[in-house]
Amino acid sequence: MTALEDKSKTVKSVMVGMAVSAAILAVSPFVTGLLEPWDSAGSYYFIAMLFAGVVGSIMYPKNFTVFLTGIFLGQLIYSVLFLPLGPLFIVGIFVMAFYTLIALFAGLVTKAVL
Repeated sequence: MTALEDKSKTVKSVMVGMAVSAAILAVSPFVTGLLEPWDSAGSYYFIAMLFAGVVGSIMYPKNFTVFLTGIFLGQLIYSVLFLPLGPLFIVGIFVMAFYTLIALFAGLVTKAVL
């Protein structure tokens, strides 16, 4: 595999991670009734991030950490562009980081099982 192909796969895994996490946030109002999924009492966000981690580790086993970077960046960019920014935005960044760790955990378990 050439360096260009490696770079292409890296960029693709980041972009897919960003799209997946942005989609999770975009669908949240329809599933939870709230703009921010972490505000809901349900387990939508937790399950969605588990699923994202599993799918990412299967699709990009060699670039999984890069995929996770995309997961975090996608949430962050979506939040800045489409969610109201307020004084708790910094707290939201930490919440997004925590849920990215849930995706990491799910991906590591998936890699260990497969």
